[in-house]
Amino acid sequence: MRHVFVRPTLPRSEPELCAPGVRVWPPARHGDLFAPAIRSGDVVVLIDGVYHQAPALRHKEILAALDRGRG
Repeated sequence: MRHVFVRPTLPRSEPELCAPGVRVWPPARHGDLFAPAIRSGDVVVLIDGVYHQAPALRHKEILAALDRGRG
């Protein structure tokens, strides 16, 4: 499964985001990479994230996800 954190950079109707095996998420925020839906071996694509509206995704979360095989 490929998990894509996106909006507003690409519209949800973008053909690559409509492909089978792609799950579209809203912009990444703190804690999103620990979602149970993201499993070891899945691919995570970070395109957009929040910074002022909510706590931002931290680099330590990305490193932790990579250590668990979520990259």
